[in-house]
Amino acid sequence: MLGNLASALELEQVSRHFDGRSVLSDISLAIPSGRITCLLGQSGCGKSTLLRIISGVDRPDPGGRIVLNGAEVAGPTCFVEPEDRRIGFMFQDYALFPHLTVADNLAFGLRHLSGPERRGRVTEVVERIGLAHLLDRHPHSLSGGEQQRVALARALAPQPDILLMDEPFSNLDQGLRERVRRETVDILRKTGTTAIIVTHDPQEALAVGDLIVLMRAGRIEQVGTPFEIYDQPCSAYAAEFMGPCNRLTGLWSGGRIETPIGTFPADLDLPDGTLALACIRPQALSIRPDGQGISARILGKTFTGESEQIDIMVHPLAQTLRMHSHVRIPMGIGDRVSLQLNGAQIHVFPQDGYDPTNQT
Repeated sequence: MLGNLASALELEQVSRHFDGRSVLSDISLAIPSGRITCLLGQSGCGKSTLLRIISGVDRPDPGGRIVLNGAEVAGPTCFVEPEDRRIGFMFQDYALFPHLTVADNLAFGLRHLSGPERRGRVTEVVERIGLAHLLDRHPHSLSGGEQQRVALARALAPQPDILLMDEPFSNLDQGLRERVRRETVDILRKTGTTAIIVTHDPQEALAVGDLIVLMRAGRIEQVGTPFEIYDQPCSAYAAEFMGPCNRLTGLWSGGRIETPIGTFPADLDLPDGTLALACIRPQALSIRPDGQGISARILGKTFTGESEQIDIMVHPLAQTLRMHSHVRIPMGIGDRVSLQLNGAQIHVFPQDGYDPTNQT
């Protein structure tokens, strides 16, 4: 986690039901001040609903509580309207006003300020984000990246306590997305903005977030830094969501899981003879010429530029194993090879459905 950083936002047992269906269930979470937090998960897991509840556009079920910078904004006896929460919201489609210039778009949320104050705030945010050359343009004449920067500037102009961003890079092409993402993160860090970014892309969350909140079916699956959530997943679901894994079922005995390709230790409290699950990252596997490890055969090779994906069959496994290699592999499809493993990229969990806290 992020040490003893102060919390800008605290959620306590926040739930939300629609027509009797649970969308969020008992969400308790602390958002660190001045950092970027990513809400990560599949479509429909409740990320956007949680963002709307934080903003005040939607209300939590009775019993939940939200505290913003020490002040309660939602609770059993309190509800602060969205416009009074000092929370900025950057929409997925940017929602720029097409009939207004960039300058007028930036000033739109500052109508409560006097004319000189408004102009001063616009000048300040323009200088920070580098938009001076676009002030007289209209949104339709801007590129996707320029529209994104204007939307970010407009959200930051009122100096919100927290900025909420719902899939802010999803409308951009891949190459542009990475560049705009880097620029956006750089701006957020330079301004010390507390930001919450919703994304379904684990690679984006790993690249952007100081803290990642992985959600699953309306609940929090795991919270941690990018390194913690990738290197120390709390469940097979978390391990597989954060990156590809080979799944191997094995027998638990003496603090280790025994699989057809090796025996691996883990810190689990399971009775001997229980089935367990090993999730093995593709980069944990490597191959050598036949005779130097576990005998295997290459079934397929896919070159992706930065790396090569190699599908391997090991007797007696029914499924193939996939490995990633950043060096050229001279062996071809059909060749016999030897499989070797790096235990640092192997995660072991109870078999799906097994609960060690509920055994008789």
